[in-house]
Amino acid sequence: MRPSFSGSGRSRNGALVDDESNKAATVVCDDGRFGVAFTGLARTGAFGTEDWLVDALTRASADGNHRIGPSLPQLARIATARIAEVARARRLDKTMKRLSVVLLGQHHGESPPRVYCFLVSNYDAFGRRLQAEASDQFTVSYVRETRPPTADSPAVVLALGMEQALTRAQLSGIDGLLKDGAPPVAVRDKCVSVLRAAADAPASRGMLGKQLSSLIVPGDPAESVIAEYHSEAPTPEIYLPNQVISTSSLGLAVKGVALGSRDSEGNPVLSVRRVARNARCPCGSGKKYKHCHGK
Repeated sequence: MRPSFSGSGRSRNGALVDDESNKAATVVCDDGRFGVAFTGLARTGAFGTEDWLVDALTRASADGNHRIGPSLPQLARIATARIAEVARARRLDKTMKRLSVVLLGQHHGESPPRVYCFLVSNYDAFGRRLQAEASDQFTVSYVRETRPPTADSPAVVLALGMEQALTRAQLSGIDGLLKDGAPPVAVRDKCVSVLRAAADAPASRGMLGKQLSSLIVPGDPAESVIAEYHSEAPTPEIYLPNQVISTSSLGLAVKGVALGSRDSEGNPVLSVRRVARNARCPCGSGKKYKHCHGK
């Protein structure tokens, strides 16, 4: 089984301000490998959740002896203290300091490795009604792969952050692919199309971006995580997921990496969304893609 998810842009004070940003990360510890994303409070003043989360995950894993189970209560403790500080300094009300961190991946402490989805949040939890206001404390909850598997439990589709912008039919479409055993890339591409459609829906209130990051976490730890930045509009850079490796033998944290290139004349080379060969080229030339930048 290969868990996958996509994430979207960054907001400030309830408005989308940075569609060109990364909200994804990977975490490797002694007993697991997980993709990480967050929703809710993204940036206020000098505080940015993306940067802070890398440092918090690194500290939590070290305090939890590099194992995912003990590390997550440490992450909840660190988040409780830091978000309280930010809320006081920025005078945030309880609706503005809501934050959820989701970790989805393989727990290698079980044989064979089992898929877990962990939620560290101050307003949401599995099996509990969503809260309109943030609590003072972050809590940890999770769902996991059912063993032995049953006909109705091989897949979980989560929509965190802007659930109201997604229709039941859209979520059912993703769920159907998972239950049919579709290739992970097909599931990812479906998620990307659903999120972009949801971004245009009135219910999103302009809070969903179309520049997306995705992660596919293979069940085999010897296989690499498949990370991709899905560009809807031409952009000179692509954003790589942040990475935390916190094991008994290695500690490493990487954040804020973006890649770009320039042509022989020093002009930036734009990354564009995937285009059908007979479609119009996104550069605006009016030519078919196959006769323009698709040569």
